[in-house]
Amino acid sequence: MKQRDLVLVEIPYSNHLQAKVRPAVVVSNNSYNQAGEDIVVCGISSVLTDQSWSVIIDAHDTLNGNLPQTSRIRADKIIFFEKKCVKKRFDELSEGKFDELLKKIQLLVSKR
Repeated sequence: MKQRDLVLVEIPYSNHLQAKVRPAVVVSNNSYNQAGEDIVVCGISSVLTDQSWSVIIDAHDTLNGNLPQTSRIRADKIIFFEKKCVKKRFDELSEGKFDELLKKIQLLVSKR
């Protein structure tokens, strides 16, 4: 698993009682990913309502164009998983869009 990989994982709803297989992007760095059994991801949603803590992406923002529809990466939906919970790796996010996501995450956790 590498940083910027687009993966399918079973993400729990906020009530933690149910879950659904959804796309996510790996945000943890490659050193972290190789050192242990966990990865850190941001969830991806196809709901395009305007949210200030998200980055819009489409197939042009991936290396292989395997994103089926325009979506939002939710910088405020940071979750860690064991790598074995990843159902499938299906593409890789472009460096430019990943940099946009990192800026959103930095804003989210900055002192204000």
